[in-house]
Amino acid sequence: NTLVFDLPTTGFEDILFRVAARDEGAADYLVVDYRLHNESEWTTTGLESSELELSYAYQLFKVDLRNVPGVAHNHGFQLRLRFAGQDMEADDGNRVTFNNISLTGTAVGAHIIKASSGENGSIAPSGRIPVYSGSSQTFSIAPMENHQIASLMLDGECIIDSLGQDEEGCWHLTLSDIVKDHYLSVLFSLDDDLLEDHEGHVLLYPNPAANEVNLAAKEQVNRVDVYTQDGRVIWSQHDIHTHIVHIGLGSFRNGLYFVRVETAQETVVKKLQVMR
Repeated sequence: NTLVFDLPTTGFEDILFRVAARDEGAADYLVVDYRLHNESEWTTTGLESSELELSYAYQLFKVDLRNVPGVAHNHGFQLRLRFAGQDMEADDGNRVTFNNISLTGTAVGAHIIKASSGENGSIAPSGRIPVYSGSSQTFSIAPMENHQIASLMLDGECIIDSLGQDEEGCWHLTLSDIVKDHYLSVLFSLDDDLLEDHEGHVLLYPNPAANEVNLAAKEQVNRVDVYTQDGRVIWSQHDIHTHIVHIGLGSFRNGLYFVRVETAQETVVKKLQVMR
C-alpha cells in the first residue's frame, strides 16, 4: 500500500507535485509525506495537508512544496503516497486509479565560476565551473612543498581572510549563495621561513635566470622596477599588492640588472643576472 517517487529537483525551485486519482472501493484517503534523501526520516513538515480525501470521481490533487526547506535543488528528494481506509488488509480486487502524475518547478539560473592558480600550487576544481543560482561551491587549495598561499582574489578583490583550514592542514574556500559569475584566482609564494635570511625578506629566483624570474616577498609587494646598469627603467609594474611577482625576460639581453622592490614596509634593491 505504498508508492515511493524518486523526484530529483536539481536545478529547480518552487516545486509542485500533482496527481489525479479516484477511489474504486479500495481506500478513503491518500497519505502524503516526503524525505530529503534516502537516509533521512519521512516527514510532513511544511505541508498544508498530509491527507488527500478520495472520491469515486477523479480529482486533481496538488502537493505544494514551494515553501518546504530543502526540497528545491535536491537530487535526492523523495515523495511517498500511502493509502488509508477502514480495512487496508482487504483483497477484494478494488483499486485506486492514478492519472496525470507530474512534478513542476521553476528553473534556477546558472552561473560560471572561473578558477585558476599560479605555479607552485593548485586549486580544485579549476577551469569553468557551472553552479546554480543560490547554491554554494567549495574549493580546495594546495600549495606545493616550501610554498604558501600568497594571494586569493575574487573578482579583483583580496579574500584571503576567508580561507579555512581543516585538521589535516588543507586549505579550503566556500562561496555561498552564488548569484552571479565570478573569477577566482590564487597565487603561491615561498614560505616566509625561507625569506627570513634575505635582505628585506625579498628573494629573486632563479638567479641567474634565462626566461623568467620570480620575486617573492614576506610583505606585500606594491611596486617593482627593473633598471639597467646605466639607470634606464626597462620593466615596471605598479599597484601589485601581492607577495609574488613573475617577470618575463624575453626582451632582456644578457647582463646585470637592478630590481627595485617596494613592499608595504620598505624598499630594497636586488641584483638580477640574465644569462642564456
